Amino acid sequence: MYETTLGTRVLRGAEARLVASVAWSLTDHLRKMVPSSQGQTCSDLIDIPTLHALTMEQVIVLIDRVTMFLLDPAVRAPKRTAILDATIAALYQQIADDVQSEIDVAADLEAYEDDDDDTLIRTMLVAASEQTSDPESSPLHTPHPECAVMESWELVIERLRDRVLPDTDWLLEADMLDLQPGESAKMKKCMGIDNDYFIDVMADASVDDAVSAWCDMMQRISGRRSEKWRFGGGLPVPEDADLPPRIEILSFTENYPDNLELF
Repeated sequence: MYETTLGTRVLRGAEARLVASVAWSLTDHLRKMVPSSQGQTCSDLIDIPTLHALTMEQVIVLIDRVTMFLLDPAVRAPKRTAILDATIAALYQQIADDVQSEIDVAADLEAYEDDDDDTLIRTMLVAASEQTSDPESSPLHTPHPECAVMESWELVIERLRDRVLPDTDWLLEADMLDLQPGESAKMKKCMGIDNDYFIDVMADASVDDAVSAWCDMMQRISGRRSEKWRFGGGLPVPEDADLPPRIEILSFTENYPDNLELF
């Protein structure tokens, strides 16, 4: 569960599948960097200042953590912090990156009609957008999966992100640190920001921590626990190693209400 714009809830159906898919995509980028850059920060891969000082391993642990909150209805909602919100924002940023990559690849190959995977992420975005549109309000424009206009997709991604993150306070961390304590407290009070929102400190994370977090996340989003050696990170590969199975994202039931309380 997570304290979102729409209340304390978990994501469901197409909205959940989209976030689960992009969580796999982002951790896939990060884990491939771990073997040669242990302890290296992710500032070159994630354009969110709040996460710039964190290592690849720490961010993988955080992604596992926020997917647990966003997708598991049995987990108690945490206190929102800048680090958790920034990690969620990074997932939506990755959606935009994946859409842009999909558009670029499809344009290069000119193969829109030859391969269903050419519009995979955009098709998931369409499903999430249609699921979350309010039937009692004016219909929201959702692009066709083959739309190659990035600006149209950015509007959809922003709307979906805003359903989860009620504000962009996580962007203010650097500004708060530059203020005197009294000034910082006044600004937080004026903006309705909790005093502890910016003080959450991410613990150090080893490669083993990142591997365990990745395996936990893979089981959560696919129902299948990956072998640790598939993470990389210098882990020994068995002699009989085979190709990794295709990742199939779970359906994430829509049968429980948004504001379900299980604790």
